[in-house]
Amino acid sequence: MAKTGKMLLNVSQWRLAQWILFLVACTMFLSLLLPWIKRTALFDAEGLSVAKSLAQETHNPFILKYLLLPRSDQMDVAFEDFFRGRNAFGIFIDLRIGSYKENESHFFVGHILDGADYPEKAYLFLLFPILTICVAVVAIIMPKGPRLAGYLGSALLILYVAARIRLLMTDGARDIAGIALGPGIWIWLYCVLFLGIWLVLRATFPRSKIF
Repeated sequence: MAKTGKMLLNVSQWRLAQWILFLVACTMFLSLLLPWIKRTALFDAEGLSVAKSLAQETHNPFILKYLLLPRSDQMDVAFEDFFRGRNAFGIFIDLRIGSYKENESHFFVGHILDGADYPEKAYLFLLFPILTICVAVVAIIMPKGPRLAGYLGSALLILYVAARIRLLMTDGARDIAGIALGPGIWIWLYCVLFLGIWLVLRATFPRSKIF
């Protein structure tokens, strides 16, 4: 443990790859502070009910390019009025205190994670983002052994694909409910994708000085 801490603190000996991974870890943390969801229309109980009932019928057809690229209108909404909306910690607080003043938090997490056990699933909602930051920190200090890098990279790619598919399948319901994805979730997702690819390449080319 002491050796690990010393390695992290001795930044003067970091290679370029370690600085890149450190930047990714910082970016993922900052993404938790940026809005993950934002209102695009008046959000009321009736609209929520309609959105829930039509959730399965209103999703976009699965198109492979959507695993990598969002719809153009999604990015326009996400980056317009950049800091407006609920960040990851705000959503967590909404779910834990049991307040329904921010119904979009319950709707968003309920669709992403399934079910309505909001207070319990609030922890799970933050667990994955925090774990990905920990993976980035581990990647900075871990040895060049390909096995661990391969496992972690594959897990991150699976997480990214699963999250993108889930978001795609609930696009229509969010549109009806007047909820859009904010910049925070997009930044976090692409950091996860980048880190996953980076670790898989490290496992594939263990002798490379780049990774």
